Order: sequence, then C-alpha cells, then structure tokens
Amino acid sequence: MIVILFLLSAILIAVGTIMTLNSNKGYEKTDATIVEINTIPGVGEDDDTYEVYVDYTVDGHNYTHVQLNTYDGSYRVGKTVQIMYDPSDPGKIVGTSPLWLIVLCFALGAAALVGGVAAIINALKTAKRGKDLAKAPLIVSEGREIGEPEKLYFITDPHAHLKLHFTLEDESKHVLYEGLMTKHSPVGPHTYVFTDHVNHRETEHKVGHVNSASSGSYTVSQGFTFDGVEITTYFSANKIRVEHGVSKKVAVSIDIYHEDKLVGSAVSSSQYAHDDDSEAHPIASKFRLNQYYYQIEGQKSYADVIFLALFKEALSPRFESMV
Repeated sequence: MIVILFLLSAILIAVGTIMTLNSNKGYEKTDATIVEINTIPGVGEDDDTYEVYVDYTVDGHNYTHVQLNTYDGSYRVGKTVQIMYDPSDPGKIVGTSPLWLIVLCFALGAAALVGGVAAIINALKTAKRGKDLAKAPLIVSEGREIGEPEKLYFITDPHAHLKLHFTLEDESKHVLYEGLMTKHSPVGPHTYVFTDHVNHRETEHKVGHVNSASSGSYTVSQGFTFDGVEITTYFSANKIRVEHGVSKKVAVSIDIYHEDKLVGSAVSSSQYAHDDDSEAHPIASKFRLNQYYYQIEGQKSYADVIFLALFKEALSPRFESMV
C-alpha cells in the first residue's frame, strides 16, 4: 500500500510537471475557433476518440483547418479556445493544459505523498509500540497475593448484540472487572472501556478486527489487535500464558498463568454460569461448549489478567486443534 501511494504520487507530480513545462516551453498563445469535431468510435462509449480542427491567425496570416492535439468535453464547433503555436512554425500548434488540471495533478500527487509518509509513520509507531511492550510489561504482580482460589464467573451480556459487554463476577454476582464496547467501528478498531472495580480504575482500549493467529500447542482461526499490538504479542510481553484442554464435562478448560503462576482455571459454561442460575435452567445449562461464558477457580487479585485472557477467548473463535 505504501509503495502504491508513493508510485501514484510520483506519477501525478511528473504529469503535472510535464504539463507545466509544455505550457512554458517557448510557444506563444493565441485564440482559435473550432471548425470541426470528428468522433472516432471505440469499442465502448468511453473509448471514443476525437479529432478537433481549428482556424486561427498569426501575424496576419490565416491558418485553417489545423488539427489540434487536445480534446475537452466542453468543445463545440464555433467555440473559441486558447492554443499555443511555435513562433518559428505557426502551423505547429498544441492545446493548452487547463490550469485546474495542472493544480489537480499536483494536489493529488501531494495528497498521495502525504498518505505514504503517514502510512510509514503509523507503521513505525506500531513497530515501536510492539518493541516498547516487549521491553516494559504493563501488568505486574507487585502487591498481589496468591491464596485459596475463589469461584468466579465470566459472563457475556446476551442482550448486547452490537456493542459487546463482558463481566467478571464473584459468587455473590458482584462485578469485579468488566469491559464494555463504547464505539463500534465497521472499519477501524472498536473502542472498549475496561473498569477494574477491585482497584477502582478505568482504562480505554482499542480492539482491532479479527485476523488469523496461532500460539503454541493450539491454533485459533482468528485473533485481533489490542491497542495496536497483536493480542498474542501483548500476552507474551505481559507474561500471560493460556493453556487449553477438555474437561470431564465435555467443556473447554483453560488454565491462565501470569509469570508462570497459575492465577485461574476456567471451564466453559452456558449463559447460566452461576450455580443458582444453572439450577433454575438445568437443560440449557448442559450446553457448555461456547466461548462466551466460563466458571472459574481463580485469584481475585488477578481479576484483570483472568478477564483479559477470557476476553481474548470470547472474541476469538474456538481453537481448531491441539497437539
């Protein structure tokens, strides 16, 4: 894409330069009257070409039915147009390049050049962001304790169809962590607001559209960018590791590690993840193979890590194979 923008810029600027030079290469201007326009049919209507003939006078000498080398959609027989002639041979003429066309070529060329430079700058910023992540993890373990795991639940709001909403809850249905899409973009990245209710923090993140990705012993058909970085790169930089398996209940099991410490073990569930909801919907609760609901035995102090790992699972279609 960058190469195409620079190539287009070079072509447009070159065309503008040639037209500028042609309009100032020693020819002189005079007025001419169009006396004949012949249409030469092409294969299609847009392929037609035109022969234009003009009459004009130079130094009292009349030149009649001289062919002009340009055509414009506004040309009509009887119209007066400006031409350029060679003073040493007034019978040799060319049409003048419209000023607006020259300006347009330079403007489009400049726009393509700016677009190419902007694309390079954006690519460099993305690469730098990835390097910065690799050097400085954003999620640290200082101040976190590993104790007895608690029962947690990852829930997807079934009523949020366009702007997705995910929550990590405790057994009492208190929300510990949540992510809400605040801006759905069909082209650029979506905007999410993550709220850490444990530490009372709120952050905004840009989540890109899905693309192919794979990691370690499993392969997923889709992945995405998180704040401009591939999610797998983000996990690696922040020392987050996810291991997949299959539980006895024919559900997907996920072990979540941070800095090689097991901080959560999740098992896919139905939308009725909480025990009391499962009891109220015993049949529906049997359908556990999905990517949107999980029962977790995890460390509450690592709610952000657990949420981010399951957020990735929710946005990425189910893994296809394990080895």
